[in-house]
Amino acid sequence: MVPLSFLQTGYIAIRDRDSIDWGLLLKRVLPLMLLGMGFAFFLLTKVGGPWLGLAFGIMVLLLSARDLYQLRFATAGLEKPISRPASAAAMFGAGVVHGIYASGGPMLVYAIGREGLPKKVFRSTLSMVWILLNVILVTRFMQAHDTSRFIGLNDRGLLEPGRRADINIIDFDNLALLHPTMLKDLPAGGQRLMQYANGYVATLVAGEIIAKDGKLTDARPGRLVRAGRKA
Repeated sequence: MVPLSFLQTGYIAIRDRDSIDWGLLLKRVLPLMLLGMGFAFFLLTKVGGPWLGLAFGIMVLLLSARDLYQLRFATAGLEKPISRPASAAAMFGAGVVHGIYASGGPMLVYAIGREGLPKKVFRSTLSMVWILLNVILVTRFMQAHDTSRFIGLNDRGLLEPGRRADINIIDFDNLALLHPTMLKDLPAGGQRLMQYANGYVATLVAGEIIAKDGKLTDARPGRLVRAGRKA
């Protein structure tokens, strides 16, 4: 989905680059959303993923109830401009949500959509926002430590004493896929397609080698993992 998003927003931003509202983008949207994302990254280090998920779910329910109320009783005011403080709060909130769940779009659209921008300006400016912020987000979540902390697995993600040693050792110079083969090892003679690979020297789970040179060992230290609990 991320590459597709980059292609879509990149195409719009390049095609309509002359319509981007750089003043709005650089003076308000990016600073506020970057502050929100920074706060989100801080929350990820202090609050477990399940609690953040609960808070996000409550926020979605409240916003949905508000919009349904407006649709039912105040349709004419849906596009009414909002105050500058409310707009700033929505942009900051969009940064927080985007930093945690990569889904800050609705709140940002809510804020920018009430700026009275032409559709072309609105679309191109929004696309540039996602290009810039998603680069930051992808870079951030490529770090295994942040991803593991987000889902509450605080005992892994770093190679240091006291951490759970879940490690892949890969020989990149010899990394290669082999030809697929058909295995007949399922119940009742069922078949499955298997494709082995070279270059995977070892896979460790909790410090025990469960696979060596592409072949499984008899070690089975893994178990069911639940968010926020040590495995």
